[in-house]
Amino acid sequence: MGIVGWIKQNVIGDYAEARREYEAKQRAKNPPLESRTVKTRSFKTRDFSLGIVGESHYQKSLKNAKNSVKDYNGVAYINVNLAMEPDNQYDPNAIMVTTEQLETIGYLGRDDARLYHEAFELWASTGRSIRCQAKLVGGEGPKKDIGAWLDIDTPDAIIATFHDPKTRK
Repeated sequence: MGIVGWIKQNVIGDYAEARREYEAKQRAKNPPLESRTVKTRSFKTRDFSLGIVGESHYQKSLKNAKNSVKDYNGVAYINVNLAMEPDNQYDPNAIMVTTEQLETIGYLGRDDARLYHEAFELWASTGRSIRCQAKLVGGEGPKKDIGAWLDIDTPDAIIATFHDPKTRK
């Protein structure tokens, strides 16, 4: 077995198995979102500039989401929920991105999660999660994997909205 084969078998395989075990523990520890009352607050900018990470682990969910809506020349738009995942073993600031069907499609990158952490904590303190739109690209032609970009305000804008009683509906 060559080095690439060894890496695939020992490193990538171990990571995927650890991720599956972690997600199973999380599902057992936290009740499904559909069994909780979840209020959301939408934040939109129309620029879809915030990419997410980990999409390669959630291609089935991304394909389901992309197939459930109208596709515009290889691009589909869906609503997504973002929620803090403080028990995440890889990052205590992790922010998970899920579809309206509550399928995980990825996470904010580590640096982005750290930037958005305070804004998400504020809204979570009111029992609300944050939602926005995601642009799904790929899945056909030469780009077989689907990627996602989020249309969400900056952390400062989300915090300012939280503190403005007129917009805190």
